Amino acid sequence: MKTLTIVIAFIVGLFVLVRIKSAFTKYRAALNALLAKHTYQNLDLASQQKVRIQTQIILFKGGFRDSAQSIEQLDDRERYGFYALAMAELGISPSLPGESWQYIKNPFVALDNADNQIGTAKIHLQKAHGVTVDL
Repeated sequence: MKTLTIVIAFIVGLFVLVRIKSAFTKYRAALNALLAKHTYQNLDLASQQKVRIQTQIILFKGGFRDSAQSIEQLDDRERYGFYALAMAELGISPSLPGESWQYIKNPFVALDNADNQIGTAKIHLQKAHGVTVDL
């Protein structure tokens, strides 16, 4: 009986850790997307074009054959998640001081069901920088 209790406790603990890690990854992805939207809107047109081209390259490498059309079909969360990745690759820092890009493997998955984390990241940007950004 004692062994069964230990095994169950271990499984529950593991489940909780996985959930916490998932929520933290979603938060980082949400913060990336919000920072990307704010940063992208503050770039000049030539830099915005570079970001779009780099995003097309990223999507093409990920298996999207018509990456230009794919960008337009993405919702804002996904588009700005990929823009964050593109800006990081291009060496464009977030336009808000003290912020940095977070490494997120797949913005498609990371921002799925991330409404709470987006809300938390919005609050962070509002309190830390006085900036309101919405997705």
